Amino acid sequence: MDTSVLIITILLCLSIFFFLICMREIYQSKKRSIKYMQALQEKKMELAEKLEEFQNYHIELTKKEEDFKNMGKQIMHNAKCWENLKKSSKEHIVRNSQN
Repeated sequence: MDTSVLIITILLCLSIFFFLICMREIYQSKKRSIKYMQALQEKKMELAEKLEEFQNYHIELTKKEEDFKNMGKQIMHNAKCWENLKKSSKEHIVRNSQN
C-alpha cells in the first residue's frame, strides 16, 4: 500500500509538471503569434502609407499630364494664329504694293 501511494504521488507530480510545461508552451506560442500579428499589422500600415503616397503621386502625374495637354493645345492654337497673322500680313503687303 505504501508503494502504491508513492507511485500515485509520483504520477500525480509528473502529470502536474507535464501540465505546467504544456501551459507554458501554449502561453509562449500565443505570445509569439501576438508578436507576429503585430509585425503584420505594422507592415500593413506601412503598405497603406506607401499606397497613399503612390495614389497622391498618380494624382499629381495626372494633373501634370492635363497641364501638358492644355499647353500643347495652346501651342497649336498659337501656331495657327501665327500662320493666320503671317498670311494676313503678306496679303496686306501685297495689297499695299499694288496700290
